[in-house]
Formats: sequence, C-alpha cells, structure tokens
Amino acid sequence: MGMIKKQTDPSETGGCIVIRDAKSHAVKRARGQTSQIVPQGKRIRPIEFYVQSHDNIQKLEVPSQTFFLDTKTFSSQNEAVADAQRGMVGSELERFKEINLLDKLGRYMNKREVEDGTDHDLVDDNTSNKHSEHFIHFFQRLGNVSVWRFVNGAMQFNFPDHTKLIIYQDTGVRSTSEHCIDMIYLEPKDAIDVAKYGRLTRDALERRDQMTVSLLDIMRGEGLRSNEAEIVRTNEIQEKLQWIRAVLSIWIREGGVGFMGEEKLGWTGLQERRDDKKNVMQWVTVGKLGGDA
Repeated sequence: MGMIKKQTDPSETGGCIVIRDAKSHAVKRARGQTSQIVPQGKRIRPIEFYVQSHDNIQKLEVPSQTFFLDTKTFSSQNEAVADAQRGMVGSELERFKEINLLDKLGRYMNKREVEDGTDHDLVDDNTSNKHSEHFIHFFQRLGNVSVWRFVNGAMQFNFPDHTKLIIYQDTGVRSTSEHCIDMIYLEPKDAIDVAKYGRLTRDALERRDQMTVSLLDIMRGEGLRSNEAEIVRTNEIQEKLQWIRAVLSIWIREGGVGFMGEEKLGWTGLQERRDDKKNVMQWVTVGKLGGDA
C-alpha cells in the first residue's frame, strides 16, 4: 500500500510512503477488525518514506511501532492518535499525520469493496506483487464511480455494475505504444440481466473475467472478435469511455486532474438497481494539486 505525497507548491519536495504487505491490514481496517493505522508485529517491515532531494531520492525507514496506538487505554481512536503524537515535533509529527491520512484513504477505498462484497481480491498478500511500483497518487469518487490515477500514468475506473476499466499506454518491447484497456467485465448474459432487472448475483460476480483490448479498436468498433464485441456491447464499454471522456474534458476545462468545478457527475448507465441496496452518491478527491476536497 502506498501514497504519493502531493506538492501544493513547486518549492516543496515530493515523495511517497510505502507500507509493504499491507493488503490484508487495509481490508481489516475497512471491516473494523483492527484499530491500528499500520500493521503491527515482530515480522512487520519498516514503513518507507521517500523524499526527493535535488536529483536524488532519499529513503527513510521508520519502525511500525512508531505509529502504534494504545487503544486499550483510550476509548476512541482520536484520543489514541493524540496520545501517540504527544511529544512529536517537526518531521516526525508530519510523518505521523501522513500515515494517518494514508490510513483514512485506505479505509475509504477498501470500504467500497467490502460493502460490495468484492474484497476477496484484496486479502491474499502471498499472491500479490510485493515489489509493485504501481503507486496510487490520486483518488476521486465521482458519484458512484471510483477513479484512481497511478504514478505510471494509468487510470482505473470502477463502475457500480462491478466492472473496472484500466486505461494505460502499452510501452512493451513489442508494442507500438498504443493505449490499451484492461477490463474486468460481466459475462454478457449477466450484463443483460443487470440491464433488464437491475440485479447482480454472487454467482455473476464470480463469473466476471478479464481481457485486454486496444482503446482504438473499441472506439472504432473494429478489430474485435465477435465474443469481444458482445462483451463490449453488453457491458456498455463504449458508453463508459464516453463518460470518462466527459470527466477528462471537465478536468481540462477546470485546470487540471481532479478539478470538477461545480459539476457533480455520476454514472447513470448499467448498474444494480435494488430497493434493499441504497446507491450512495459521493464526491471526494484525494491527491489533487492545491488540496483535497
């Protein structure tokens, strides 16, 4: 789990925070199963703070015990945090505040997965890439769609029908540097059920699959196999890309990534529509230049 520290002023130094092997901890935080803001234990690796200094990047490792919260003594987490910060000054206090912010971001992001019942993909640390450099440095909630931007420029959009689109530039050795989409999609018959009845069963979630296609092929409607074209049609992929383009247009118009002005966009296409499940609309931004919202 990681977070890019934003620069609100060009004179400030940039950097990032990395907490290794923290997926299961983040999910437990979202479930309310632990009160610690970082993993604790003898085998837990130190928290890594990276700071850019001129042309170099400096690394500082801080033991996780530094951020231990005495939740047995104090009745609320806020009191435990205040006690842990007592006596801290300068950069030490700033690091604690940054960890606290990362904890809040992690809880918010994983809470959506827990509520949707799709957090099983997040729990197994043993199957994860422990040396991943795909750090998140921007997050935005646009009504009922979650948006992430990674340090490598890729962007991920999670839609309320439990599909996900990751848009990135393929710069592999055999690549022509074209833009591609990794999509987690519903099987066509399940997508049709959602469109007709607004329902999505757990079996349908388990049947979701993944494929990679060229962004240009989707937008042109050409170059796709018949089964790929059916997936694109029933999952409303072209419509979702048009929605994403509208978001990007607002960012450009308003002055940068994450800037929405007075707009309150949300996805009105394919999604669950159930009387017993309220569709929560929220607008949150973390990591925007100039401050969060």
